[in-house]
Amino acid sequence: LYLAPVTHPVRYNDSVDFWRNVDRIDMSTMVPLAKQCAFEEPCVETIVGENILTWPHVVKHVDCYTITIGELESVSTRYNFKSMMR
Repeated sequence: LYLAPVTHPVRYNDSVDFWRNVDRIDMSTMVPLAKQCAFEEPCVETIVGENILTWPHVVKHVDCYTITIGELESVSTRYNFKSMMR
């Protein structure tokens, strides 16, 4: 299992920027709440490589033949992301 910060402009636009102009009504006061709600929970999606912001971090090595549900119920790690830019 890997973890990496990403950018997702379409999701951001659908969840946050949407509130800047709702049927020509300025609802931008909702943007802070939209940001909080849109990114509160982890999201599992397929992301294209161009949207990955750093090198991924290994969270857990998983052997799909031997892993148990109990081993996946709680996974934690310390992480430090390294920029892909040099």
